[in-house]
Amino acid sequence: MSLNEEQKQTMPPLDAAFRTLRATTATTAPQLAPGLLWWRAQLRRRNEALRQIEQPLLAAELLALVLVLGSSVGLVVVAARSGAPWLLAAQRSIVAPWVALFQTPWTMPLAAAALLTLLGAAIALLACDKTE
Repeated sequence: MSLNEEQKQTMPPLDAAFRTLRATTATTAPQLAPGLLWWRAQLRRRNEALRQIEQPLLAAELLALVLVLGSSVGLVVVAARSGAPWLLAAQRSIVAPWVALFQTPWTMPLAAAALLTLLGAAIALLACDKTE
């Protein structure tokens, strides 16, 4: 689109300045190779796909951790009720000192506060988007 002299003189100065700037930047702007543009687009698509896949995987990992811990506790409880000798020996050497610790009045509220803090940190970690 070319302008004749009469149209150029009637244009406001700001419009003329923008047209001049656009003409100079269009000729001086670096032209990227099509292969480079395609490669960048592929990287963006791949990164977006990875970001979308990571979120459910983290939830699945946490669910697996909870299931493993729950089943481990369940196995220990079943073994304790059946009177497993290895568990009784472990209770005498390892668990007995901890039982005395939990009989103090301040230990349970402190343990509950620690558990709530850990759960809050896990929820905050899940809520944050680490990819940005």
